[in-house]
Amino acid sequence: MQLRQEVTTWNIKYKGSQVKFLIPQLNLLSKPFRKIEGKFSAFTGSIRRNAGDFNEAEINFSIVANSIDTGNERRDMILKSASFFNTAKFPTIRFKSAAFIKERDKNYILEGDFSLCNVTKRIVLDVTHDGEKEDEFGNPIAEFNIQGKINRHDFGLRGNLLQDVFIGKEATISLNLEFIQGETRVW
Repeated sequence: MQLRQEVTTWNIKYKGSQVKFLIPQLNLLSKPFRKIEGKFSAFTGSIRRNAGDFNEAEINFSIVANSIDTGNERRDMILKSASFFNTAKFPTIRFKSAAFIKERDKNYILEGDFSLCNVTKRIVLDVTHDGEKEDEFGNPIAEFNIQGKINRHDFGLRGNLLQDVFIGKEATISLNLEFIQGETRVW
């Protein structure tokens, strides 16, 4: 006898979601370090979960690298160049989950493969499930806050010698995502 399983797909609701990062930069004129904040304005993603909560769900997301925005057009052009993200050659940043494990209450650990500039590394992210609500049309929405850090050198993001010295190696990733419930299938 084969058991049937209900699987629901949730897709990122662009309105209400943000993908941001912070990276320290040495500033000789004022404080020793300041944080450069940036965001990506184009991204997609989904969660596939079995009936019940989100424990052991599959999570995938993609970011359009060329959508980077630090509020400084000159800096954005440098970041899009071959010295950093090389967006002409590597247009997409990807994440594919390997494990999504509930630790307690609303807290999860998300482990998966993060691909940036044709380099894929396993990373671990902290996730808070901020609850569920309905949008203005009555559709179920699940809210998540995802935090983690990556070492930019692991992905070949170095720049020239001066840039490599003045920009911190560790970047903090922050995703505030809303997922709208989509299709449910029974397998």
